[in-house]
Amino acid sequence: MMRWVQWQRSAALFCVGAVALAGCAPSDTEEDTADQGETRTEESDQDTGDEAEESPDTEGEAEKDSADESDADEEGMTAADGYWRPAVFPEPIATTEVSARTEDGLAEAQLEVLSLDREGDTARLVLAWTPPQDAEAFLGAADALPHPSRGGRGFEAERNAPRVALVDHSSDEVLEPLWVEQDEFDPEASPEREDFPEAEVDAMDYECACARASLRTEAHAGEEPESVELIYLDFPAPEGDEVDVLPGRWIEPVPSVPVSDSEPLELPEDETYTITVGVDETLDQLPEEYGAGGRYERRLDLTARSETAEGVNTIEDEDSQQMSVPADVLFDFGSDELDSEAHSIIEDAAEILNDEAAGQTVTVEGHTDNVGGEELNQDLSERRAEAVAEVLTDHLDSGIELETEGHAFHRPLVPNTDAEGNDIEENQALNRRVSFRYEPSEERSEHRIETGQEAEEIPEAEETDTAEGAEASFLIDHPDSDENGDDPQVRLDLLQVERDDDLVTLRVAYAHPEGTDETVFDGLFSAHFGPTPYGGGPVDPPTPNMVNASVLDLEAGEIHHPVTGGTDHCLCTGFSPSGSELFADPVPMYAQFRFPEDLSEDLELRIGEVARLPLPESLTDELSGS
Repeated sequence: MMRWVQWQRSAALFCVGAVALAGCAPSDTEEDTADQGETRTEESDQDTGDEAEESPDTEGEAEKDSADESDADEEGMTAADGYWRPAVFPEPIATTEVSARTEDGLAEAQLEVLSLDREGDTARLVLAWTPPQDAEAFLGAADALPHPSRGGRGFEAERNAPRVALVDHSSDEVLEPLWVEQDEFDPEASPEREDFPEAEVDAMDYECACARASLRTEAHAGEEPESVELIYLDFPAPEGDEVDVLPGRWIEPVPSVPVSDSEPLELPEDETYTITVGVDETLDQLPEEYGAGGRYERRLDLTARSETAEGVNTIEDEDSQQMSVPADVLFDFGSDELDSEAHSIIEDAAEILNDEAAGQTVTVEGHTDNVGGEELNQDLSERRAEAVAEVLTDHLDSGIELETEGHAFHRPLVPNTDAEGNDIEENQALNRRVSFRYEPSEERSEHRIETGQEAEEIPEAEETDTAEGAEASFLIDHPDSDENGDDPQVRLDLLQVERDDDLVTLRVAYAHPEGTDETVFDGLFSAHFGPTPYGGGPVDPPTPNMVNASVLDLEAGEIHHPVTGGTDHCLCTGFSPSGSELFADPVPMYAQFRFPEDLSEDLELRIGEVARLPLPESLTDELSGS
């Protein structure tokens, strides 16, 4: 795992869209903090236990007690690994460094995970946001951790809730912090736990039961700060003994963070850290009760989605497999009457179910987009599921039972709207579907569903001189580029692939092809990468992202999309806070995938519907696991 950490530290470079930008450049930082911090903690615990059992040395214990008292007596800030941190803080169990180009120069910060502790059905994550000793600017947590369209930019300060989540691979879930209605968070109130409302709601009506990220990016010349920001978030308890911490929309996950049991972080009251929970409200200490003030919990299935050229999507999670057929090839818009070609499509689906779901109960599910009201869409989704099941039952082998369900617009494959609430029409079409849900099978059917749809022809990107540190580099044209070539190009660098069990991380970077950082695209830039639900701010256009990236297996004819938790957590760069500018120095992005064991080595990276890039052998070997 060290290779992952080293790359992140040397190249985790992004640009904050809340401020004017001058360009990006990688930071030269140490390589030894996150993994060693975690290892030191584990080895220290183990050594202490062994020594206590084998040789109860009273003199040694006295020396240790003396050292502990000395540490407890320390005051003020200490300098550790190039960052300022309060002396009262324990050693972090994990760290990650983040940098961004701002109008004040290269801004840096370190995210420290001080504690992740589980107590009953609740867990508490405690983070510290520490400033660098020697940097041009200090990257504020309020510019790095919140959702850009949810936090602080044009909204009240209490909306600066960090968009932090936990990825629990033991249960294949993304865990969100506990939620509460907007403006009702009380860190002293007793918790009231219930599931988050399933219906589509305005996310601005809710906030997390957590501390806020209040510090903004500011000029920094290495001066010792008076205090650092301490942020806590309470979550539903993870099942696993370690999780990945997902810090936000543009910072790679902090991997394999250990979860302790009933070992709460206890800190003395001290002026060297601040805990902000509202506009003018601060706390002297962490709330004693985990989950205090929280009401709603939300666990989202971690899913991997693939699709065929004919538009048939397959989603796999821990407990089920879902095969989805576009509703638009079965029904007219708003209708539950099957089209003339629908019967042959349903027969194709039956052949796959006979191969993969023998002896099971298959649930036929109807899904709609977000156009129209709750009652209309719920009724339509139920009627469509029943119409398909009525035809399907005549083509299934005996032993397969059918159930039907309608879910209206409550279980979309992809977000129906972007960060500003505007409809994403291509996503709405994906969400109008009929699905067949059954238990995952080791058997993969050789049959395919012929929908009559054809994949859109995507232009191949032009290969260019390979950038330093990349495996290959390509030029991506603007999708509406004119014959004069006046619309901007983007250089995309293919950097690295890393495999951890079945999770594969693909890293790329984008830059200005002519080595300048002065070009501004006035909102056109987003067209290179496609719309994103995570956005770039309340008024900014969508920024470069990997939400619309996918890997095409040319041999199998299957397209693989990044892993997601529900539709709200893509394990990928959801936005690059660089505004609409390009930079001379590459700005990294990432996406995590799960691929089938029989993935071929004939692979392409697709950037939305704009460009396809053949992946070099150095990357396909790792992707395919060969």
